[in-house]
Amino acid sequence: MKGYTYTPEKEDEGYWNIQAIGKYGNKEIKSEPVPIRVYLGKIYEAVPIIEKDKFLNLASILLETLGKRQVCQQLFKLLNLF
Repeated sequence: MKGYTYTPEKEDEGYWNIQAIGKYGNKEIKSEPVPIRVYLGKIYEAVPIIEKDKFLNLASILLETLGKRQVCQQLFKLLNLF
């Protein structure tokens, strides 16, 4: 089994489809095309939105008063994810 590595260049940036093609015996086998996006811009690192000790305190208080399901819903709302 062979593996391939490709390093995109500026002109490769954008939306593409990739597809694997292999041979088995005398037959050619193709995968379904997979849509991808090549992005060469700046990648930002994750940063916390609240200090860990404050988050744990908030989560503990919510858990005591609301229960697990409602805590998740409230945290998602707080983070604008739900």
